[in-house]
Amino acid sequence: MSYLADHKSKTNFPSTVLQAISSSNTRLKLQHVPKLISNVRQGLGYKPNSNQVARNTSNSLNRFSKLNPKTNPKPRFGSLSEPQPRAFPNSEALPGTKTNFELAPNTKLSSLSSPNQRSNSSGTRNPTYYNVGLASLSNPKSHSKLRPSSQTITNAKSHSQISNPSFRTSFRTQRNQTKLLDTDKDSHHRPKRGWIWNQFFILEEHIGPEPQYVGKLHSNSDKGDGSVKYILSGEGAGSIFIIDETSGDIHAAKSLDRESKSQYVLHARAIDRWTNRSLEAESEFIIKVQDVNDNAPTFPDGPFSATVPEMSDVGTSVFQVTASDADDPTYGNSAKIVYSILEGQPYFSVDPKTGVIRTAMSNMDRETRDHYAVVIQAKDMAGSVGGLSGSTTVNITLTDVNDNPPKFSQKSYQLYVPELAPVGKAVGRIRANDEDEGQNAEMTYSITNPDAAAIFTITTDTDRREGIISLKQPLNYEKRKVHTLNIEGSNTYPDSHFSHLGPFKDTTSLRVIVGDVDEPPVFSMDYYIMDVYENSPAGTQVGTVTAVDPDSTNSAVRYFIENEEERPLYFNIGVNNGIIRTTQVLDREETAWHNITVMAAEVDNPRMVSHVPVTIQVLDVNDNIPAISGGNNAIIVCESTKHGQVIQTIRAADLDNFANGKFSFYMPPEHPANPNFTLKDNG
Repeated sequence: MSYLADHKSKTNFPSTVLQAISSSNTRLKLQHVPKLISNVRQGLGYKPNSNQVARNTSNSLNRFSKLNPKTNPKPRFGSLSEPQPRAFPNSEALPGTKTNFELAPNTKLSSLSSPNQRSNSSGTRNPTYYNVGLASLSNPKSHSKLRPSSQTITNAKSHSQISNPSFRTSFRTQRNQTKLLDTDKDSHHRPKRGWIWNQFFILEEHIGPEPQYVGKLHSNSDKGDGSVKYILSGEGAGSIFIIDETSGDIHAAKSLDRESKSQYVLHARAIDRWTNRSLEAESEFIIKVQDVNDNAPTFPDGPFSATVPEMSDVGTSVFQVTASDADDPTYGNSAKIVYSILEGQPYFSVDPKTGVIRTAMSNMDRETRDHYAVVIQAKDMAGSVGGLSGSTTVNITLTDVNDNPPKFSQKSYQLYVPELAPVGKAVGRIRANDEDEGQNAEMTYSITNPDAAAIFTITTDTDRREGIISLKQPLNYEKRKVHTLNIEGSNTYPDSHFSHLGPFKDTTSLRVIVGDVDEPPVFSMDYYIMDVYENSPAGTQVGTVTAVDPDSTNSAVRYFIENEEERPLYFNIGVNNGIIRTTQVLDREETAWHNITVMAAEVDNPRMVSHVPVTIQVLDVNDNIPAISGGNNAIIVCESTKHGQVIQTIRAADLDNFANGKFSFYMPPEHPANPNFTLKDNG
């Protein structure tokens, strides 16, 4: 039809027919058109049953005889009529179409005869139906020099030009009758070329009040008297697709969903209604469900999570989203998706074609804000107005980089440490804050002033990121009451990319106050050595020990001699003055050294006790006489002993010490001297 409408200026068709053909919004409802066509068919040898058609033949032939056969192009006729679902956007035709104009929806034209029209080989002029859908059935063996805007199915099997319908009527009648006999011989062996159907098209999601028109089956054997019965079988036959057994019109009784099923395979047959004789062999054809934009893009895996380092440059790729659209991607723009960002500006942007999300702002600081909920929209129809859309959320988290140095919350701190704190034990902790996390927040502590570093040490607790302060030496409140420590905290793993942000360290001072503790008395010496002469009377003063309270209270001190084993004591001590005296006479030759332990306790706090060792030496006096060993023994001398010969050595011993123990040998004057013997003193 669209072909004829497009070429109406080149034909001599009556203006009423051409006007109906040119209309894009109505079906041909002119009452004289079918009659006109019937008259032409009758003039070409067709024998209708209607007398009314016969009466109109002569007028019809006279009107058509005026057509110029030389200016009429050869139209291509189809045997199936199908509605046009909708026009293609932007005047796009289906693949395979060779013209750019559109067809009028649901327009039928029955058997328009033209002087240039060709007859089929069956010998009978066929009623011709123009398929005006988005894409129509095509007879693979039909021929035409020009194609209309939609693919059409033609039931014409051969063509011969008719220059004058009145002149060639009898010739066509004899020739078509002959070919009809030849065709009938093959009708039971293979389907006729005019009965071969390729495919129909039907729009999905039809919501009209009446069943959707699909197309029309037509047999060359159908004379319009109702004797031909059309049978439809296959997928959806009888339930989804309903056929008018008499006219061959196919309708869809249900709304279809292309995404559930995109095509249906059916079979068509034509039989004699009265004899059940097969008029047309079974022919298979396909009804394809044409897509409409009824599915919005979706993100089946959303929502999503993504990360990007803080302080990233503008344009850094973060994440890529991909939406899916169940519509047909090969048809129009129903599945052509464009991405846009609904929430997340001005921090992020999205590529409209690829869906790649990128940073749109530099210097995004994780410590200021670490989470962004970015909403991405996917819209089909290439983003045009009326397209369907879907959205998803991408939760973007900024990951940490080392862009923050450690910071002490105060410029100076104060720590109290008792003077009796043990060496090597922790006496305090200090902490610097780092807004980074993980490895980027690790730091090391150190004491920078040497005098304090000699007394204190600091180590790093990596788990708690604290500096632990310990003693290297004991503290003494009485000697130094305050110590000042300069402490530095620095990042363990600085990042050179952010060195321009400043030194990644901080310093503070720690003032250590030594606490005064109630200490035990302190003796003037670490140990004492004293002496006393033996044989001195009891109560003789041996020496004095002295202890004082080191505390500021300066408590009085009392002294005691420790005697846990309760042994006899040779000494005692003055409780208040610390004077040690003998309790009995001492004998050096019996015990020359005595060791005692003196205790000093505070009067105010007797539990504060200190100890000191005291060693006492007993000095010697000459209180022992020498004793001669072997005294009163007889000496035997040989008679031949010579003058001056030693005949005996006399030995003696003295228990006294040193000078008191020296002695000499001599003959007592009270005994008379014997001239026969002499005594020599050898000392």
